[in-house]
Amino acid sequence: MSTKQNIIIEQGTTFHQDFLLLNANNEPLPVSGLTAKSQIRKSYTSNTVYDFEVALTDGNLSLDMTAANTLLIEPNRYLYDIEVTTTITDQIVRIIEGIVTVTGNVTRE
Repeated sequence: MSTKQNIIIEQGTTFHQDFLLLNANNEPLPVSGLTAKSQIRKSYTSNTVYDFEVALTDGNLSLDMTAANTLLIEPNRYLYDIEVTTTITDQIVRIIEGIVTVTGNVTRE
């Protein structure tokens, strides 16, 4: 079962969010042999998608999105999840999911 965690993205700004990855003994989870991906959609069936850049290090997963990319997302509420794939078995596990609230920006170039 995935962990629920909501996030806020400020439209037009650089986004970064870290997540701790711990094993059953509360030790950093080794990420060798794992890949991850994460997307934002307005609904589960939406064809419009915004991709996060995902980085894995032992005990940590980070999501990033450039200011240029967050500017493309209209202020609203969206859904996101993070899926991890084991490269050896191709097993996919959803580890985190939640609501993304995108707040509008006023300051522009």
